[in-house]
Amino acid sequence: MGQDPPAPAVRRRSTRWALPRRGDGGPVLAAAPGRDGAHEARIAWIAERADRAFYVVNARNAASVALHERWGFREVARAAAFHGVTFAGGAGVLLAADVSGW
Repeated sequence: MGQDPPAPAVRRRSTRWALPRRGDGGPVLAAAPGRDGAHEARIAWIAERADRAFYVVNARNAASVALHERWGFREVARAAAFHGVTFAGGAGVLLAADVSGW
């Protein structure tokens, strides 16, 4: 299988996106939503390759959780770490969204 082109650029560095390939867990990609449409571009990029998008955020970041919920993300798990990503305060939230309709 060929290599995917790079995902759309983003500006922040504090969060991670998990990109599942159809049929497997997929890699964790360094990325974060921006304020200039980068979030929508990132979701569209994922939707071309997968049916669901995942987002990991510190549980204390209520603003980010609320923002992602507006885009259809829902909490699926809480843990001290996801794929080696740990969180200040000790808890992270894994959110998921169905992107098959993007």
